[in-house]
Amino acid sequence: MREEDKPYVCYRQNKWLFQISPRGAEGWRGLAMWMIPLFAATAVFVAVVAKMEQSGASAAAINLTGTLPFLIGTIIWSIAMIRWMLARSEIIDTNEVMKIKREQDKARKRSGR
Repeated sequence: MREEDKPYVCYRQNKWLFQISPRGAEGWRGLAMWMIPLFAATAVFVAVVAKMEQSGASAAAINLTGTLPFLIGTIIWSIAMIRWMLARSEIIDTNEVMKIKREQDKARKRSGR
């Protein structure tokens, strides 16, 4: 896939700090493909917890049977989504961009004297 055809842009500051943004309709469709099932799972989770509370279940039972699996599933889903988007992203290293900008600013200051 050519860099111009990639549906996402990843602005990377270092190995662990980055921001992924959709680019164009294809990027937004891909984001929706991941977010709609997550919203559906959240709605199911809220309904299950509300039903458990109405039936008088203890907080520990709600945490073990509802919250913990939902939390683990959400973490796994998020990691999978990030990896999928990164594989389809044009990666822009902001440190490199800032280095070029600083060099240009220095050259501009030298030529202005």
